[in-house]
Amino acid sequence: MDERYAGSSKPSKWRLLCVLYGLVLLGLAIQIAGVLLTDQNWVPIFKPNVGLKLIGVVGLVITTLAPVLSLFGLNLLRKQASRIANPALRVCMWVGAVVLVLVSFGEFLWSCSGHPTWFMAFA
Repeated sequence: MDERYAGSSKPSKWRLLCVLYGLVLLGLAIQIAGVLLTDQNWVPIFKPNVGLKLIGVVGLVITTLAPVLSLFGLNLLRKQASRIANPALRVCMWVGAVVLVLVSFGEFLWSCSGHPTWFMAFA
């Protein structure tokens, strides 16, 4: 058995946690890409095609659901944290999870505040 999962019979919960927080980070990356793909007047640098529009819609959905995803991940971590043998790793995971929860709420506010400027590159 892999020593990262010592004491755990189901590593799939750790994978689910990684997927949840990976989606939160993907939403943040799409938002940053949206800002970088516009000029100072929020006009898209490239003409949006179907692929860019799809990326924008996926980013909008992910960032809207990001707080729910991160809070679900925080709950999974709460249930699994006692199985982490290394205390430094446990603290690092808790700090990372709390930071990602705060980031997810920032993503949500940026997307749902009435005028998501990052979306202009994909519209």
